[in-house]
Amino acid sequence: MKKSIQETVWARIKGETRNRCFARGDFADLGSRLAVSQALSRMERAGLLVSPLRGYYCRPRISKLLGESLPPDYGCLAEAIARNEGWSIIPCGDILLNEMGLSTQVPVVWSYVSSGPYRNYDAQGTVISFKHTANREMFCLSLVSAKVVQVLKTLGADHVDDLVLERLRGKLSAKDLKVVLSETSRVTSWIYDAIRKLAGG
Repeated sequence: MKKSIQETVWARIKGETRNRCFARGDFADLGSRLAVSQALSRMERAGLLVSPLRGYYCRPRISKLLGESLPPDYGCLAEAIARNEGWSIIPCGDILLNEMGLSTQVPVVWSYVSSGPYRNYDAQGTVISFKHTANREMFCLSLVSAKVVQVLKTLGADHVDDLVLERLRGKLSAKDLKVVLSETSRVTSWIYDAIRKLAGG
């Protein structure tokens, strides 16, 4: 028996990691826009999905410790937005410093540099911010190289010391360091000097 659109949409969702967020466009190959929207709405009403932002969906997250609902994975939501809009994005600001072990501050705004326009999204009180960059070279780098460059730019030359480089080095493999060094020779000189020091140990 042929599966319904709702069944095929749900099968695709279950086949991905639990934290993944989806846009309606992720299911465009499964049926008409109206049919997909109706299927997603039915699953939301049934409690199978939540919608942190209009047109975007994810599976509910529950704290095992407290048994309470958790917010969506905002990084996954940002990726869904970028995928839906056709943008390339790279995390920056506090979320990237957190990821790289250089800050414990809880991000107030989830910030990304983007190949798309400047745009902010309010996801139930949490802002996801995309900042356009004209630096096309950023998106020619591998993700690890782009993240290292963004970390250094976020901190600024006056705040990149040996302790920062040591912590950053601890988040990167020897292979990562070689890649970063080989890919970033054309970035701003002080950033490349810091990367050479980072890679040199």
